[in-house]
Amino acid sequence: MMEPIRIDRKNGVILEPARSIPVAAEVDVVVAGAGPAGFGAALAASRSGAKTLLVERNGIIGGVAAAVLMNVWNTPAERLTGIAREIATRLQDSGAATMGSVVNFDPQALLDLELELLLEAKTDLLLYTWVVDPLLVGDRIHGLVVQGKSGRQAIRPATG
Repeated sequence: MMEPIRIDRKNGVILEPARSIPVAAEVDVVVAGAGPAGFGAALAASRSGAKTLLVERNGIIGGVAAAVLMNVWNTPAERLTGIAREIATRLQDSGAATMGSVVNFDPQALLDLELELLLEAKTDLLLYTWVVDPLLVGDRIHGLVVQGKSGRQAIRPATG
């Protein structure tokens, strides 16, 4: 029988019993958040050969911009570099974007392309999952505790 959660009224706290947290994945790189920066970091890590997991609290990648169907980057196309330039060029080549003083694009095409790129690079995804705690060894982060539809789980380094 599991130990119950108790209320400590005197100290104004809830006391949870100790629990075992299953390890869901062992990876080289874990990225928390699939917005533009997290997407780029995860894609770059995967492309460099690292076993990479991208954890996102929402059901889609792309962050807030994707959630509100943003359809323009207010940056001149000639200033884009790296992954952002690759994405804009691929969207334009498919007819889903125009590039000029700003980059206008079909937001669903962007979501589809970002997912395609992550899957091509063999990036693992955990959607609808929150990062809730670091796993500390001394003062160093040695993994993460996440919470999602599968409950509380741990993500640990592939080595060590």
